[in-house]
Amino acid sequence: MGIPVITNSGVGDVADIVKKYNSGIVLEKLTEDNYLKTAQFLSQEDPFERNTIREGAENYFSLGNAVKKYRNIYDLILKKID
Repeated sequence: MGIPVITNSGVGDVADIVKKYNSGIVLEKLTEDNYLKTAQFLSQEDPFERNTIREGAENYFSLGNAVKKYRNIYDLILKKID
């Protein structure tokens, strides 16, 4: 959808993904000051590029990439079984 996300750090690899693809804001601490700074930043005109966010999501979450990653995992498992 090309919409930036706001997330906190420390939840799996979400913060890394958001930073890598410049697709939103990662809050290191959940404080009132950070909320205010985030709201002010997001109120700026177009702080994120919609196409960049979409491209990042397609790159990271695409079915084709998921199939390749799972295939690699299965191949590694099967090699260990042999």
